[in-house]
Order: sequence, then structure tokens, then C-alpha cells
Amino acid sequence: MILVASRGFPPAFYIHRIAYWSQWAGIAVGGAGVGFGRGWLGPIIDVLPLAGGYLILTFVYIAFSPVYDREQEGRLSICQFLTESTISGRGYSWLRRGLLIVEQRLQDCGVSVRRNALFFGSGYSLLEGSCLESDRYGLYLLGEWSSQSDTLFPAYDIARWFLHRSRQGDLAGFSVSRSLWERIFGTSAERTSNVLNVAIIIVTIATVILGILQLFSHL
Repeated sequence: MILVASRGFPPAFYIHRIAYWSQWAGIAVGGAGVGFGRGWLGPIIDVLPLAGGYLILTFVYIAFSPVYDREQEGRLSICQFLTESTISGRGYSWLRRGLLIVEQRLQDCGVSVRRNALFFGSGYSLLEGSCLESDRYGLYLLGEWSSQSDTLFPAYDIARWFLHRSRQGDLAGFSVSRSLWERIFGTSAERTSNVLNVAIIIVTIATVILGILQLFSHL
């Protein structure tokens, strides 16, 4: 959190993402090292640079993944939007990210909402502008709630308001803007993301099993 306080949230967020993906890159490199070690992919001498790469990527993950508490990501994302929108009228990608986390917290409480419905409703309400200050304060409260969602209060009233505004936006002819991921993979982007996550988990488990077998083969 020191980096967030000194440099702002965006640098900490990007460093955290680099650390997150270095973990999976390290697993892939480690899996390739196991393959070379077994002689499946090439000579065993090629294991050394792969082992070095694995150690470096693992160090990056361990050193930089704690730059901020992931439980605070929704709150920090929404606060970043509120700051940027006040200064330049931009930052809606942060709002989308923060409200997706809010939607996930609602699902954890047993209440499901349509994906990006809160983002669409809040964006439409801010664009329409009749309740600008209360909308911004409501977003702030949702961000705070996402980091400590022990109760549905005050999320219920605020979420209901933005869902109401999303229906008004639909009647007015507006539609939710799609993220880059959704533009690439279409309306099944969420399902595609889930499939990729499952595939990564399977590859990770397979790599760990291969590593254990490699270890026991030398005992």
C-alpha cells in the first residue's frame, strides 16, 4: 500500500498484474524445464536457462504481488475513477473494473446481477446528470462496501438505483459499451475467460505432477 500512497493506484495495479502473470509464465517455463529434464523436448543442458528463468519469474511474483491488498482493488478502482473523472472526465475503465468486483461481492451474498449492469446504469446516470453528486457518492459507498462486504447495507439501495437507471438507459436506446476482451471474443467473453482460467489451472496441476515425478525419478 506504500506504493499506492506515494505513486497512486495505476502503477501499483500494473505492477501487480505483471507479478500475477509472471506466476503463470514461471509455471510454463518450469513445465518446459521438466520436459527438457526428462529429455522429452531437447538436451538436458537446456534446463539451466529455463531454471534461471523460473527462479526470476518466481522472485518477481513473490516480491511484487503484495503491492496492495486484492480485497481493496474494487475500492481503489472506483476511487481512481472518481479522481480521473473529476480532473479529465475519463477513467471509465477503472469504474468498470471496480463495479465488476462489486457484482462479484453481490454474488457472494447470494444476489446476482447481469454482468456490467451496474456499470451501464451508473454510466448512463452520470451522463444524464440529474443526480450527479449523489451518483458519485453512491459509487464511493459501493467501493467502500466492496472491501468490507459483511452486510448488504448500503449496497442494496445503491445497486437498485443503478439497476433502475440501466433500465432507463435501455428505454432511451443506449447500450453498455463492451470491453476490449468482449470485442475480441464477443458476447461469450465471460465464458471464454472462465474456460481459459480452468485450462490454466489444469496446466498448473499437470506441471506440478510432472515436477514431482521428475523429483522422485532421481531419488
